Order: sequence, then structure tokens, then C-alpha cells
Amino acid sequence: MEKEKNTIRRLRYTILLIFFILLAFYGIRHQVVGGGPAGTPSIHAYCPFGGLATAYTYFASGEFVQKLYYSNLILLGAVVLLAVITAAGFCGWICPFGAFQEWLSRLGKRVLGKTFELPHGLDKRLKYAKYLVLAVILFFTYKTGELVFEEYDPFFALFHFKFEGLTFGVGVLLLLIPLSLFLRRAWCRYFCPLGAFLSFFNWMSRFKITRNVDACTECGACRRACQMGIQVEKVEKVPETHCIKCLECVEACKNGALTLQTPKFLPSPRYALPVVILILFLGTIGVSMASGLWQSKAPAEAAFKITSPDDIKGWMTLKDVARIFTIPEKTLAMKLSVPEDALNTQIRKLNKYGIKEDDVRQKVKELPIQIVEVQKKAPNPDDIAGWMTLEEVSRMFDIPVDVLEKRLGFRPEDSPKAQLKSFNDRFPHFPKKVREEVKKILDERKKK
Repeated sequence: MEKEKNTIRRLRYTILLIFFILLAFYGIRHQVVGGGPAGTPSIHAYCPFGGLATAYTYFASGEFVQKLYYSNLILLGAVVLLAVITAAGFCGWICPFGAFQEWLSRLGKRVLGKTFELPHGLDKRLKYAKYLVLAVILFFTYKTGELVFEEYDPFFALFHFKFEGLTFGVGVLLLLIPLSLFLRRAWCRYFCPLGAFLSFFNWMSRFKITRNVDACTECGACRRACQMGIQVEKVEKVPETHCIKCLECVEACKNGALTLQTPKFLPSPRYALPVVILILFLGTIGVSMASGLWQSKAPAEAAFKITSPDDIKGWMTLKDVARIFTIPEKTLAMKLSVPEDALNTQIRKLNKYGIKEDDVRQKVKELPIQIVEVQKKAPNPDDIAGWMTLEEVSRMFDIPVDVLEKRLGFRPEDSPKAQLKSFNDRFPHFPKKVREEVKKILDERKKK
């Protein structure tokens, strides 16, 4: 039994390590190569929770929350599929951030000689905090149309590999590291919004852990082994809401009182779980890639669609900035106090001149600028996006601003310089409404 226990744990840790290394590689590669059309996707593109953050925006208007793409929706679909079939198998066998916490707790146990648990009543109540976190994130993402969780996300802080300052997310990560030495998977238990979302599907799983009351001696070995602090020895079925299917409790039970129930057609129940998890997860991604649906960064034609200096990206060069904002290249070089040969350097690599990305944005704001029109040939109403303003739409299609304001029900205090998505509170799916009105106006022109 002990040999099989170690085999299961080694298998799980190997799988977790592979996904951890893979995600760390993507994060480091993004920092080395950079983003943009010629670069690599940011770590945001590989986060399943990003799919949930952008789902409403995408299905309502066909747009993505900034920095999120089809890859996020596909990954969300994969983990939901896993939840339906294996419960939280993703959390216990794939999630790199969960693995990071678990390894820290193993280290803490080696150093301190034990793991610690909160009082059961407090632990039980705190486990519902993650549902509040989920609700708050989704509410503010919907209200702002932006990735509001980015600044608070310890997952992003860890795998982005860019620690330029003490952001809130970095602060949360720095608190979680010592906490994880004492308390197993604290983030997963109490705060993870993805775990909260997946728990709504876990009850459908065909993989369930049950306890044989007659065989159980209530020794507590299963509870001490449980990564989520569940009192396994007191239930007949391990609650799907919090269980991550790590199988630690099953392997810790010396009396064989705990059993992993699986669909009858699957052989070797313990090994069937990781096999099914990997097939479903990797298979979903593989099918999406083979079909051409996988997209982890903005297409090149959309990469330069920016509306203010605040949108300047680190992967751009100073020549890109000069072109977009119609600034003479020499003027920009002088403003930033860099030689002209630095104009071809990516902004994120200007630190050798003592210049940061925010410095470029601030200096450009101080110059007289004019943003190059996004579309110059045969503009298409379907290309109207939430980050655009009504003035830009007016220029794109040669429609007077006052005509658009009247057709769209603007009030005198409404600014045509505001982003279209900022009106979503009053006009649901406002960018979509603008597209429809522009199409009507263009059709009316053709009939005249």
C-alpha cells in the first residue's frame, strides 16, 4: 500500500511540476521576447479564469476584455468539462498555483515538523469567502470592461515574472508564501475565484470519494492528509464543493475505508482519474489548435488600435509611437533624451537609458499629438470596438458627430470623446448598438 501511495503522489507531483514549468516558461519567454504581433502571449492568455472574466463581454458584443482572447474561453471550457466529469480534478492535478502552495506546505512541514489548521468553525466559514471574491471580480469586470483582477491576482504576480513594484497582487503573493508554510492551499481554500466557480459544476462528477463507515476507525489520517482540510472521517461522501481530488485521503487510509468511485467502464480507478483529466484537458486544447480556434494574443491588425498614450505597450518601438501619434521621430528622441538609433528599440528595453514604460507614456502626453486613424480604407462597421470613441467612429465613416449623437440618444452632458464601452451602464451592449446604427446610416446613403 505504501509503495502504491508513493506512486500516486509521485505521479500527481510529476504532472503538477510539468504544468508549473510550462507556465513558468511562458511567463519568462514573454518577458524575454516581449509581446505584440512579433512577440509572445502574456501569461493572461493561459488563465482559465480569464475566460470567465471576458465571457459576458464576448458573447454580448463579440469583444474581449483587454489582454484576454479565445485561448481563455477554450481553457475555461476545458476546466468546466473537467469539473463536470472529474469535479475539481484541474485543481488537484494541473493547477500550477495550487501546486506552488502545496509544495510550500510540504516544505513547512519538513521545517516545522507539522502542518497547522484553523479551528473547524472558522475554516468552514472562511471557505465561502471565495464566492464573495468571485462575485466582486465579475461585477467590477462587467462595470468597467477591464481586467480589474490583474492588480490583485497572486497567480499573475507569480508567473508574470516582472516585479517592478509592490503591487497589491505582489503583496498578496508575499503574504501567501509564508502562510502556505503553515496552512495548506490557503488561497485555494478561501479566496480562489476559479475554484468557487467550478464548485457549481463539481456535483455532476462521476468520480466520487466515499467512506465505508463500518471499516473506518476515525483515526483522522485522512483528515491530516487532506490538502483542503476536510474532516473526511465524519462524512459518508467527501463534499464535492471543496474536494480537489488529489487522492491523498484515499492513499492515507490504512483500513481501505475510502474508495474512489469511477464510471464502471473505466479500469484501475486510481489511475483512471489522472488519465481522464489529461485526456480531457489536453484533448480540448489540441482540438482547438487543430481547428484554428486557439488564439492567445491579439491579431496584428488589432495590435496598434490605441486611443491614448496610456495604451502604449512595452513591445512597441519608439518608431511605432511616433507613427501612431504623428510625432516627428527626432522630436520624440529629444523629448526622451535618447539617441536616434534607439528609435528601433522596444520600449521595454529602454531601461539602459534609464527610461521606463510609464516615462514614455508621460512624455508623449506632454507633446502635441494626433492619433492616426485606425481605418483608412473601406471601414467596416463590424470593426467598431468598445475602446473607440464616437469622434473616431465619426471620422472613420464620415458621419457628423451630432447625427450619431441624435441617433444614439446622447444627452448634452455625454462626451463624444469617451470610450463607447463607458456608456454600457446606460445603454447595454452600447458598442453593438453603435455598429447597428452606423450600418443603418450607410444603408440609407446607398438608397439615396
